[in-house]
Amino acid sequence: MLDFIAAHGEPGVMPKKTALEAAGRGDLANAISRAGGHYAAAQRLGLRPADSRRAHDHWADFANLERELRAFVEEPSRPQRMPTLAELIAAGRFDLHYAVQRNGGVRAVAERLGWRTASAQRSPDLEPGSGSRRCAGVKPQAT
Repeated sequence: MLDFIAAHGEPGVMPKKTALEAAGRGDLANAISRAGGHYAAAQRLGLRPADSRRAHDHWADFANLERELRAFVEEPSRPQRMPTLAELIAAGRFDLHYAVQRNGGVRAVAERLGWRTASAQRSPDLEPGSGSRRCAGVKPQAT
């Protein structure tokens, strides 16, 4: 479990069963069940349960998802478009994976944000002539 967290998760936080299964690690999800469940396994490993970081309805507010996705795509190594679910998992962002799914999936969220998807060829990665790392069609957040 600790190796999985080091490679794909957030240090000190026990990944949720759905995140483990989405990453193809049903074996770890089953081990958690055999160990008494998410909270018991987290306690044994000295980890904080994943859902203790945010309020239960955190992702019900689309503004939270938008803020987190903007921060994600503005990282220098990220493609300047809506990330795929696989990219979110590979980056260890199981929270965003869940939130995107909860809000209708990649296409629905991308449409709502006005962002292109990996399969779309409609717009360039960078805003024309700006040299900016912002997503095409996405206004920068006010600071």
